[in-house]
Amino acid sequence: MFDDRALAFLGEVRFARLATIGRDGFPHNVPIWFDLEPAADGTHDLLFVSDRAATKTRNALADPRAGVTVGGDRSDTQGYLIRGTITVEDDPGQVVTHRMIDRYEAGTPSRRGTARGLEGRRHRRASPPPDVDHQRLGLRLEPLLSRRCRPKCRARPRLAGSANACGSGARRAP
Repeated sequence: MFDDRALAFLGEVRFARLATIGRDGFPHNVPIWFDLEPAADGTHDLLFVSDRAATKTRNALADPRAGVTVGGDRSDTQGYLIRGTITVEDDPGQVVTHRMIDRYEAGTPSRRGTARGLEGRRHRRASPPPDVDHQRLGLRLEPLLSRRCRPKCRARPRLAGSANACGSGARRAP
């Protein structure tokens, strides 16, 4: 489902925003770490980690429809909106949890190490508290639709009801 350009973009360390459907029918949108995992059929699923008691997990169990946005911020040249169905899976041995920690805590040398003067130091894996081992779950989103989007206006919007700063005439809802 993802082309090479999308896979390269999603392979970078960045936050996603996961939206699940709450009990009240409104979206529950949260920032979250993610990773890609190749599926047997050549497609890719998105993986997330959550606690069993988290609202996003309860929502996914009640209604598996979910949406994820990655990128699209003013500093990005592109972004992706991905919709699909989400499944909740156990994470025995916290394999997915440690994978996320390694991906986000380690970062890349150019983004993390040199910026903080950590060149040459070994990354020490942070571990979640052992008492929550049984509560950690993996959330797997199987994409049904993926759409690439580009920010149309990189300027900051003005007050509600006025034309945006780039002059496109688009108006924000009050």
